[in-house]
Amino acid sequence: MQDTEKVACIVTGMELYFRTFGLADGIDLHTGDVEWIIPWRGRTGPAVVFRVSLDEQSVDARIEGLVSGMNAGEVPALWVISPTSTPASLVDRLLARGFRNLSDAAHAEPGMALGLSEPLCGQSGPGPRGLSPAQPGRLVCLGYRG
Repeated sequence: MQDTEKVACIVTGMELYFRTFGLADGIDLHTGDVEWIIPWRGRTGPAVVFRVSLDEQSVDARIEGLVSGMNAGEVPALWVISPTSTPASLVDRLLARGFRNLSDAAHAEPGMALGLSEPLCGQSGPGPRGLSPAQPGRLVCLGYRG
């Protein structure tokens, strides 16, 4: 499995993980070009935008609409931007709009993949490997305060 395939598998696993929260009582799952989970009003729970797939032509207008939703408490202020998020300029556009980078540059967000054909821990041969910060598979966490 190539690194790009591993990254795609890690991101898909992360997206499924967050979508599962949408099955819980008191948590809304919003799907579409931007996906997030958020607790019902008056409830507590996870609130995160975890998938962003915007086109280059409408990205700025969509960001403005989402910022309005954040200010109204309808869209989470915590965003996880994955290597598969689009457009490629998304992080820069969000930072220019007032988001803060919450990621620690010295410690990349973890992601791990293990091919089923690879030996498990304690066996001879290669073991589980994570994505090093130098690999093109970095997650970026951003926060917004309106």
